[in-house]
Formats: sequence, C-alpha cells, structure tokens
Amino acid sequence: MTAVIRRQYLGGAAATLGGLLAAACGEPEVKYVEKIVEKIVEKPAPAAEPKTVIFDTDWLEGVRGDIINQSLEEWAGLHPQVTIDKRNIQNPEGGIVPKVTTLMAADDMGDLMLWAGFFFTYWAKRGIFADISPYLKQFKLSLDDYFYIPEHVIYEGRTYGWPFQGGPKDFMYNKSLFQKHGVPEPDDTWTWDTLVEVGKKLTSPEENVYALWDHRWYMVETLMYAIGDGPRTKDNTQWVLDGPVGVEAITFLHDLIFRHQIVPSRQLSREKKLSQKKGNFAIWYHKANRDFSKDVDFEWDVMRAPIWKATGRRAVHQNSQPHVITKWAGQHGVIGETAQLAAHLAGPFTQRLAAEGNTVPVLKQAMDTDTWLDSKKWKRHLVIEGYEHRFGNQGQEFWWPSSGAWAAMLNRVWTGEVPPLDGAREANRLANLAIELGTLTPPKGLLKPGI
Repeated sequence: MTAVIRRQYLGGAAATLGGLLAAACGEPEVKYVEKIVEKIVEKPAPAAEPKTVIFDTDWLEGVRGDIINQSLEEWAGLHPQVTIDKRNIQNPEGGIVPKVTTLMAADDMGDLMLWAGFFFTYWAKRGIFADISPYLKQFKLSLDDYFYIPEHVIYEGRTYGWPFQGGPKDFMYNKSLFQKHGVPEPDDTWTWDTLVEVGKKLTSPEENVYALWDHRWYMVETLMYAIGDGPRTKDNTQWVLDGPVGVEAITFLHDLIFRHQIVPSRQLSREKKLSQKKGNFAIWYHKANRDFSKDVDFEWDVMRAPIWKATGRRAVHQNSQPHVITKWAGQHGVIGETAQLAAHLAGPFTQRLAAEGNTVPVLKQAMDTDTWLDSKKWKRHLVIEGYEHRFGNQGQEFWWPSSGAWAAMLNRVWTGEVPPLDGAREANRLANLAIELGTLTPPKGLLKPGI
C-alpha cells in the first residue's frame, strides 16, 4: 500500500520568487505560498485479498508439531484471508545446507523458514533474506521483549528474521549426589578452582561418577569468554584459539581430565556410555529442561556459572533458532503477511505453547513463568539472570565449517592423543583455513587435522 503525504512549505526560494512576480505585476507582495510536496511512503498492511504464505519447517511431529499446528490454527482464526502452506524441510542427509541449496537451485524457497542461526550471516551477505524493519512498528514489535542473538536475525542494521526458539546452556548439578557426599550445594561464590576442589570429593571412578560432564566444543568457548574476549578477534575475522586466552582455557580443560581426574575423557565416556541421566555426573552443562526429572531418580537444579578468579567473570553459552523472511516473500508479494506470521510465532500464544511443550521460549514473559520451569523446584531465575553474561558466538560467516574443524581437533586433546598447546595451534590453523576457503562445504578431508 502506498500513501501520498502532502505538507505545506512556507517561505524559501518559492515564496521569494512568487513575491517578485507579484510586485512586477503591480499586485500586493505575497510572502507565503503553498507548495505541495509529494512523498511516496510504503505502508505495510494486512492482506486485503486472499494470499498464501509458504512456511518451511521441520517442526512436524510430536510435541513440536503440535505447537506449530495449534499456532497455525490460532492464526487462521485471526487472519482468514491468509492461507499458510506448511512444507516439510526435514533433510534425511542431515543439515540445512543441502536442503537450502536444493530449494534455491529450484527457485522454490519458502517465504518463511525455520533457520539455523549459525548460517544466518553467510546467507544474509548473499541477499536471500527480506528486510522486515518497516513492519516492526506496525505490528508493535520490539526485540527488547526477547532473549535473542542479534547475529541470528540482524545484519548491517536490517532485520531479516524474528526469534523463535531459545537454546541457553547453563550449569546444573545433581542435588542428590551433593547430599550423598555431604558437600554444600554450589553458591554465587564458586570459582573454577572451587569446582576442582569440590569435584575431587564428588568423583568416584570406580562408581563411574565424575564431577563434570565430558568436554564439548562449547566448553572451550565458554571458558575463553570468562578468561578474555572469546575465541575470535573483535572484528570477527580470525580465530585466536592458539592465543594466550585459548591456550589457557584448553590447558585448564585438559587438566580437569588428566591432572585432576574429575572429568572422563571423551573416549572413556563413550566406552562406558556415561550420561547425566544415569547420574554419572555431579555437574553438567546444557539446557535446563523440566522434563529431565521425569527420567531420573535424583534431584537436580540450576547453578551459577563458576567465576574465573583472575578476571572475576562468568560466562554461559546460548544458541537460538529464528524464523527468517526470504526474498521469495517479496517475489510472492507477501512480505507483510510473512512478517506478521513470524511475529505470531514469536508472540504470547505460541510462546506459551512452547513453554508448555518444554521448548525454551524466547519471549521474556513466557520464559519467566512456572509453566516453563517451576520456581518452587528449580532456580529458574539463574537462567534468566545468566543473560547478563551469556554469549552467542556463531555470527562469523564461516562459523559452521570452522567450528567443526577445530572441535574435531580438540577432541583429540580430550582423549590425550595431542598435548594442549599443539592441539590449540592445529585447531586454530584449521579454523582459519575454513574461513580462507570461503565455503560452507569445503572439499572432504581438507580440514582434517594434520597432527
């Protein structure tokens, strides 16, 4: 819809010229004249005629499928003129890259797509998204109402998507195991040194019980943010896993396994099939999940991230899964309708369904409810307060191939095959090589560790 705005223009060159002409004709001088200024403004508007929005998602079955189906049913009642064509983007081969590549080649991308945040920057730079910034005011939307990662929905000041599903990782602990060993529960004063000290009291290899969950890639990033500025340069162009902060973090995590012996190696963990659900870990680091307690015979709770003593800093990780509006919505003439659907999926109705379905909601008011995590049972506030020091580290254009390369390398450090310093150097080489290659799908074997 376009609107023509008309306004009065008083004075200036037009008025002066008008006055001179009038005086020359012997008429009274005209000091003010009206000038019509026309400006075409694009005004978003709901569909006035039947339209169809193509919605690509893999939330099709089980609880997640129910969330989407109920949400779309609610949408249909509110917007009867807009039909939603829900399509399946599940990929048997795994990963979203092959699926997206296939859809793009066929010129058949959906208008709205459930996206993987770690590919957002790559595709935003290649112009496949539509800017919905003009629609946010109309729909009274503010990202301030959400816990989200800017690098997953915004690029160069333009908003191309909207938050949908959260993925905050927090430290959690087995309350029953702490009580069994007479160890006080974690509090706000805990440092990583405290974790080591207490962890030795909780670890019992003969019972397959360890202080901390075996290391995953995000443990490295988490510790690097607590120690320093994270795993990449501030301009986000190079990895610095082999810098002082990276080497300190990787060495510390290595020592938890081989020096302090309070964390199992990845190899041991796989061989013995250790799991937090079996009670093999006193502390683990993942998404808080109320349904977790249905599968275990012990009590658990959320704890604050330990402090790195030298810096006084904590850090916890987050991920997110947004919906993005593609340029195909523009080709189909449904950008406004698609933006409104994204807002609905991020709105109170759908986010309540997500909380009830045990998916982490991104709408703040939906997360801070007993529907999601009962505050009488768990310290839900620690998850929310964790956003004060929570980081999302996937905004680099080639994060996906880079992280896969360096994580595979560091897994060899966690098995004891490679010393920490050598592992840090090789991991960093591979990560930066992935950036230099400039592709999400490097030739197979090219990023294989050289040591």
